Amino acid sequence: MDENHSTHHRAAPTAANPSPSLSTRTGTVPPVMPVLGRGKHRTPREGACLMEYVSVLAGSDFTDRPRCTAPAVARLARCVNDVVSTAGREQLARRAPALIGLHRARLPMRRIVLAELVREGLRHDPGSVLLRTVERRCRPSGSSVRRWVRTANLVLFTDSRQVLGVVLDTVRGRVPGAEAQDERLIAILDAVITRARADDLGPDVRSGRGRPGPAGVPPLQTATVT
Repeated sequence: MDENHSTHHRAAPTAANPSPSLSTRTGTVPPVMPVLGRGKHRTPREGACLMEYVSVLAGSDFTDRPRCTAPAVARLARCVNDVVSTAGREQLARRAPALIGLHRARLPMRRIVLAELVREGLRHDPGSVLLRTVERRCRPSGSSVRRWVRTANLVLFTDSRQVLGVVLDTVRGRVPGAEAQDERLIAILDAVITRARADDLGPDVRSGRGRPGPAGVPPLQTATVT
């Protein structure tokens, strides 16, 4: 899945060029954008996954891990890019501008991604023990300092790759038809973008400059888990 995305270079399938009329928060789209395709690419001439496309749009180095997007969100975007159909992938270019700037506050970002994955997974498999467990971890923990820290750590150390894989497999296995599957997978990404942009996420908690937790909890010093 995402690991293969990082280590394999695959030729991009034929797809329509995204509209050059898109604009971003950082400026105007380059006149020629790469064609969206599965996997990782060496250069834009070979094509681009969604996050490589974002890196071009943001004017950064060509990479599937641009710094302008939180790692948890970028992983979701890469995986959705790789599992949707060619027709579905053509819709992803319109999401690229909104992915620029979603790079702060690792804990809330992870919580948002996990919560939306769980929401979609339980829609199709309400009996999943794994998803029910993660759902409880993502619930607000109240004002208790101890509960807040415990819940934060549970979210940080939840195996997001496993949750992501389970949800993607559930959607592909239980939703009939490629078009309907694409719709549900892209809807997860849309929901994450919408929530991340609506929430006041505050500064990057990795730097120790994050917003205090409940009842004056100091900024959480997080482990490097993505």
